Amino acid sequence: MKRSGDRLSGGRTTRAGALTRLAAVAVLWVASALPGCRPWGAFDNPVDPEAENYQGFPTVADPSEISPVAPADGAEFSFLPTFVSSAVENAAAYGLQISGDPQFQNIAFEIAEQESNTFDVSGADLSAGEWYWRCRSRAGTGEWGGWSAVWSFSIAERLVGLLDETYVTAGTFQMGSTTSSDEQPVHTVTLTRDFLIATYEVTQAQWREVMGTSPSSFSGDNRPVESVSWYEAVEFCNALSVLEGLEPAYSGSGDGVVVDLDATGYRLPTEAEWEYAARGGNASGGYTYSGSDTVGAVAWYLDNSGSQTHDVGTKAANELGIYDMSGNVWEWVWDWYDSGYYGASPGSDPAGPATGSYRVLRGGSWSSYATSCRVANRSYDTPSFRNYVIGFRPARTVR
Repeated sequence: MKRSGDRLSGGRTTRAGALTRLAAVAVLWVASALPGCRPWGAFDNPVDPEAENYQGFPTVADPSEISPVAPADGAEFSFLPTFVSSAVENAAAYGLQISGDPQFQNIAFEIAEQESNTFDVSGADLSAGEWYWRCRSRAGTGEWGGWSAVWSFSIAERLVGLLDETYVTAGTFQMGSTTSSDEQPVHTVTLTRDFLIATYEVTQAQWREVMGTSPSSFSGDNRPVESVSWYEAVEFCNALSVLEGLEPAYSGSGDGVVVDLDATGYRLPTEAEWEYAARGGNASGGYTYSGSDTVGAVAWYLDNSGSQTHDVGTKAANELGIYDMSGNVWEWVWDWYDSGYYGASPGSDPAGPATGSYRVLRGGSWSSYATSCRVANRSYDTPSFRNYVIGFRPARTVR
């Protein structure tokens, strides 16, 4: 980490060993390709015909021979996947029913008629517990065939909307400053994607809910989680994406992690996204710190923190309503660090160098001098580094 702006009384911790568990508790077909992330109820034959290992689904000639195909009988998941029946030759329509009892006395969700044998059931409002589904089809304008065999599935407790998020509209801004050499030159950056960013830094309660661990040095449910490496922040993002039924943004592992910035799942913001949001996006007032020219109004930092983190959201927000982008804990972002990157940065959607040894940290912390809490300040450390001044906040692309 760039030491000039922080006072640290502790040393480095050891490098993380194997990453902690990935909470793969949703059925999301794309997730089954992620290392360590085989969701409950997934199956080997993907729904997407364009997928490399797509083998097709069984096709039957008689509507009365239709059968469920996926998810597997008895599958368990937290968020509803796409349901698929066998295909029927010359079928004109398919139907599906979901019920809380195997006799289907009460129908909880129904697709009465559609042309495809792939059913989008995301609109089904189903509580935790055991459920049953069946399907049927008809050929041409003929009569419906009989209902298929009944398959069961169960839904675990869902985790919905764990993070408060702020919508950031795409736009153009001046990135960098003349204060430090690695913040130069000041250059024009255009972000072409709208995105959501966490309104608050990830808290200890949120981390524990997703990852099941308590890594922080300071204790408090609403304090920011800290002492997490860049690798662990990435793992949290993927785990939360799976929990909420979103397309995970990351694949690979270690220094080979790859991000899909067009995915809908959680990810660390790029350095440009982070600075744009910290400056207030299209509503920017041009402040030195995130939301003010007075550091103490918006930041817990060296002179007012009492040498500890504080509950998130207890200082003033910036122009977009985002809290603690100055102070409290440093925040990991996606980019590799390069002190000269601004001189070669693309003008649109920069995502940092292709490789590097350090990942960028932004925002300053409870242990920082005011200069490190500036919206333009850049810091860095190895992606395995953990310290009680470092946390993060996720973002995700809107599309």
